[in-house]
Order: sequence, then C-alpha cells, then structure tokens
Amino acid sequence: LRGVQGTLNARSGNALDQAILLAKLLSDAGMEARIANGELSDELSKILLSGISNSNIPEQIGQGQEFEKALAAFSHNANKKPEVINWQETSTYTRYQSSLSMVNQVLKENNATLKKVNVTKQLINQSKDYFWVQYRLDPSNEWSNAHPAFKKDTKVDVKAMSFFKDSVPEKYLHQVKIEAFIQQRLKDKYITHSLMKAWQKPVANLQDQLITYSNSPSGVSLKSGFSISEIVKNTQYFTPTFNGNAVGGSVFDLKGRLIDSEAMNSQAGGLFLTLGNKTLMAMDKIDGKEEGETSMQLMAQWLQFTFIAPNGEEFVQKRYLYQAAKEKDIDTTKVKYQLLSEYSLLVNSGEKPMAYLADVYLQLVENGMPFLKSSVKKLFSGAGKAKFPKTIEKNEFELLTQYYWMSHNPNLDADVIRYHNSANMLGFKRGYADAQTAFVAVDIIRNKKQFINKVQDRYLTSPLTALSQGVWD
Repeated sequence: LRGVQGTLNARSGNALDQAILLAKLLSDAGMEARIANGELSDELSKILLSGISNSNIPEQIGQGQEFEKALAAFSHNANKKPEVINWQETSTYTRYQSSLSMVNQVLKENNATLKKVNVTKQLINQSKDYFWVQYRLDPSNEWSNAHPAFKKDTKVDVKAMSFFKDSVPEKYLHQVKIEAFIQQRLKDKYITHSLMKAWQKPVANLQDQLITYSNSPSGVSLKSGFSISEIVKNTQYFTPTFNGNAVGGSVFDLKGRLIDSEAMNSQAGGLFLTLGNKTLMAMDKIDGKEEGETSMQLMAQWLQFTFIAPNGEEFVQKRYLYQAAKEKDIDTTKVKYQLLSEYSLLVNSGEKPMAYLADVYLQLVENGMPFLKSSVKKLFSGAGKAKFPKTIEKNEFELLTQYYWMSHNPNLDADVIRYHNSANMLGFKRGYADAQTAFVAVDIIRNKKQFINKVQDRYLTSPLTALSQGVWD
C-alpha cells in the first residue's frame, strides 16, 4: 500500500510494506535481499496483531534550538519563535464543534446508535498472509531471515511458500485508475465517449506524486492577451490534458463530438469544424428543429476514479466538471467556463512528518527561482530583456499540507488506534465562475481510515472517533 517512501514517511506499514522498506535499505547497503511470503498460524497472527499501534512520527526537524534557529531564519524577526497552532482557539475548531454537535443531535433525534463491532477475527485473518525479508552478503552465504513487522526477539517459525525480489506481484498491489469521459446527446440517444486511455498505477508508486487533469481551451493565443473572457469567446474546442500532456489523440467540442487532434492542428482544421457545423444545421432543419435547438449536444464531462484492492474489490467515484441542467436552455459561455476547471490530485495512504513537508516546500521554492531571477533581471537591468522559463514546475506541497492538518484533530483519543488501510485521494479543483471570479475548492474524493479500540485481547471499531474525525476533515 505505501511502498518504500510512504512507509518511511509514516514510520509504519503492513508486513509487506515494512519488508519492502527493509529489503531496499539492505540492497542499498550492498547486500542481496528478497521478500519471502508464507502463512502465519493463528497464534503468530495474534502476536503480530498485538504490535499494532499509532505511528510515532517526530514533529521536530533536527534537534531543539537548532531547529528553532532554522525556522526563525525564515521570519523577519530572528528572535521570534516559530508559531504553533492551538486549534482550540481557532474559528475552525469552533465550526467543527458546532457541526459535530449538530450531527450528534440528528443521530439522537432519530434514535440512531453507533455500535462498536468486534473485528478481532477479521484482523487476525487479514494478517495471516505474511511477508518478511531474507538477505545475504553474497551468493555463497545462506539466506538469513529478518522480520521487521514483529517485535524484537519474537520467535517466528513460518515456512516460505514463494519469493520475489525485483518487483511486487500485481496480486498484492493496491491500485488507482483514472479515466475521463464525455456524454453526448444525439437526438434522443445518449452516448458516452472516452477521452483518454485508462491511467492505472500502483498506489505504492504514487506517494506524493502530483496528478493533474484539465481541458486546454483552443482560444488561447497571443491575440487574446490571455484575457479569460477573450479565451472563452474564441474557444471552439477543448483538448483533454493529463499531467501536462495532451491525451487521447482527440479534441471535443460543445456538440460532444470527438475530432482527431492532428486534423484540428492542420491547416484544414477550421474547415473540418465549419463543415461539421453546417452538416449539423442541415440535420436540424430536416428534423424540424426550432432555431436554437440542436440534434447534438455535449451533456456532461467527468473524471472517474477507481480504487482497486489486492482482492480485486473496486470503489468508484465520479467528479463532474460539467453536467447539463435538465430541461433548461444551455448557455454555451457558462459551459465553457465550467470546462475550464483544473484538478490537482494527490493519493495518500499514511501520515507525513514535518521534515518531509519542509523538504517538499524547499523544492517548491527552488522550482520558482528561475522565474524570480528572470523577473528581477527584467525589472532592474538596463536593457529590460530577460529569458523566462516556459513553465514553473508545480509540486504536491499544498495538498500535502491539507492532509497534514486533517490528521491534527485536537479531539482525537490517543488510545484509539488509527491508520489508513486503503488508498485515499484529495483534490483541489480550480476554475472560473465568470471572467471576474476564480475559485479553488477542496475535494475529498476518498477518505477511508480504520479506528480501532484495543480492549485486552479484543479489537473493536470506534465509530464515535470515526465520526469526529470525519467532521474535522
């Protein structure tokens, strides 16, 4: 689920994730390492489960005073200590308490009780499929066993049934699939068109990798002066763009037609569209349509996210960039503004240390330095000329901080064990309501966690904690 980086960040992981991290470290140290797989007995599964706890992630970067000095260097006042947010004194906390009280009142009025469920047997069965590391210095040596998921000095007697070292077999992987679609109305029929080949990756490979989707408008040009209203006015079609690259080999227009992107970029591109519009008008007249009505219309565009567990179980979410209102006249200008939306997405499966966030932030600053230097040169050099970079590389810092604050619920019971057992996804949706109004929206696409109370040798779900965390998120 987490891979090497995610397990290191979270200071925790399941048996396979911990084994992969250890195998990577041993390999980097010059040893030969492989992952072994076997089945635990009920007794060993119970021992393994007894080690479950909240991850212990250090908040400090470095040691004490030196850390504070480094942080103070970023502020105007070198003697100023870094601020620590006391959430209980914020308006966010006040809104959270109010919302939580309201939800609890609704439950009470409807006589709904959140019951704890005994999941001991379920967790024991889940931990039976077990992984560990075997390593040796060179091929002449025998393999030695290392069991990072067990506590030190635990005698682990388990027979290896299979091994792997170069890659993790697909049957053990959590995966995420992303697709983009449009829906077209053709007379009385509704047709769905795929805009891109399904993009599917293991969750472990997506730790802190920024994913983006947008529709690139055809109206962008030097003549438009990068005025939003001019771009919208001149846009006739959109190019699906995933992670900064055009995808699918086609563009689409407000009629819901897919047009080959190479044909559109040729000198005859405008001719194709003009002929298409004239043909459509002829169809409408034959059908006896009133002026302003059409036989063909773009009705919706959406992104589809599929989260695939190792057992093949799928969880699907859709996010609409545009959806036509039923039985209403369609304002093409408003449609274009909705289609201009951009999604920035981040998959997450564990907590992050402050040190890691600091590193990502510094990388973001470094990415912007070439643009900053060019700006200074243009403003202050006599010639006023400067070469600007074509792009400024974005990273996942904003989304990482959103995840970070979501994990800092001040009301959480320290005794409740909480962890991600599947991939989650958070998004920022950016767009325009009109030429004067831009917006940013936080979109929690999936946000699943386990909350477990350990009572002697039993493990119970903690629904009240899950409710509290859900409201905080």
